[in-house]
Amino acid sequence: MERRPLESTRSIAQSYGCLASNPVAVTLFVISSLTCTLAPSFPVLLAGRLLQGVGAASTAMTFAIIRNLFDSNTARAKIADIMAAINVVVVAAPDGGATPLALGIWRLIHATQAGDVSFCRSRF
Repeated sequence: MERRPLESTRSIAQSYGCLASNPVAVTLFVISSLTCTLAPSFPVLLAGRLLQGVGAASTAMTFAIIRNLFDSNTARAKIADIMAAINVVVVAAPDGGATPLALGIWRLIHATQAGDVSFCRSRF
């Protein structure tokens, strides 16, 4: 039987609870971003990127939390807001990544990711 990433995330959330699992995933993303920033070699950078992907999978848990906390109409509205924010990030990310590359400081991309996620996590 093939397991898809969303099903794996759902299993983790069911085992430990969504509210407990999400901070762990965000922390994993921040630590792996810092690992990418300080990577002394390409294999370490690839390992950090892999762990960033695992941490970023917590987005699926966010939707589960919303569905558990709100009635269906309110949940739909909140999920639509989150999807709008994600789409803004997708549009803005290439410019945000191109600036450090133009300056020749590729490590700054990963440091910025860690800082942005840490800031957002502390505010919300």
